[in-house]
Amino acid sequence: EIQLGDWSSDVCSSDLVNLMNSPIFDEEAKNSGGVNDPEILSENYAANDVESVVVMGTGDWGLNGKRKYGCPMIPDLKYREILEKKGIRVSYCLGVKSSELLNMEYSQQKVCWDMFEREIQNRQCAGVKLYPGYESVYAYDTIHRPIFELLAKYNLPAVVHTGDIRRGKGILKYAHPLTVDELAADFPRVKFVISHCGSPWICDAVEVAVKNPNVSIDLSGLAKGNFTTDWFLNKYEDFVSYFKMWMTYLGDYNKLIFGTDWPVVSIESYIALIKKLVPDAAYDDVFYNNALRVFNLI
Repeated sequence: EIQLGDWSSDVCSSDLVNLMNSPIFDEEAKNSGGVNDPEILSENYAANDVESVVVMGTGDWGLNGKRKYGCPMIPDLKYREILEKKGIRVSYCLGVKSSELLNMEYSQQKVCWDMFEREIQNRQCAGVKLYPGYESVYAYDTIHRPIFELLAKYNLPAVVHTGDIRRGKGILKYAHPLTVDELAADFPRVKFVISHCGSPWICDAVEVAVKNPNVSIDLSGLAKGNFTTDWFLNKYEDFVSYFKMWMTYLGDYNKLIFGTDWPVVSIESYIALIKKLVPDAAYDDVFYNNALRVFNLI
């Protein structure tokens, strides 16, 4: 049996994260009281009994080194190898550069679709991540249809960025969680995950999840930095009350998936915070079981 921190129930934890060697991630890790280093990260995971991570593909890493235009983004292989040597199970979602795909001829797009399909069949691939908002392309744009058809074929989920955009880049209208409603209705065989609970549009994200049986919500990215739980609950008392209200409306904790969005937040701080936002009886599902089911990690 594994206990996560000082939890009252026996659980294992999974996490949704970003892993990349970049100055931006270095700075974010520093701001959260950590270091963007896979060795230190693996020690942090071990200390908090995190046994499985799903990494979001981002940046310029491709299947064989530097990513080619329009092709899938995958996590830094160096990070994956070090975490796995430390006993952390690593899966990943292929990142999609939607704007690049839109600017390609069909014959070029077809090459990219073929690369997506080959990589989707990799046993470590747990799904696909779209970045509307950072990309000025709606998630329901027809350019993504071949990807969703592949996900339906291989029974893998699509994680869709929604809500706030870091560093002031991008266009927020593309990142509204209501856009996922159209996707869920058009592709009922595909599991969709609304990233970051659509924050600040939490009520809209929850309604999309309530309406659509194939939609879940991940809880990553609701806080930044390194903090104590009491400090956060006091400073953001109204936010916490609002969040809990909509979780009550949701009424189904099988719809929620824990994630930190590391390196933007301390893993230990964030685990302690989410413990206060969901009931004790839901810990096993929110922190572990739901991720296993949605990302086919069982």
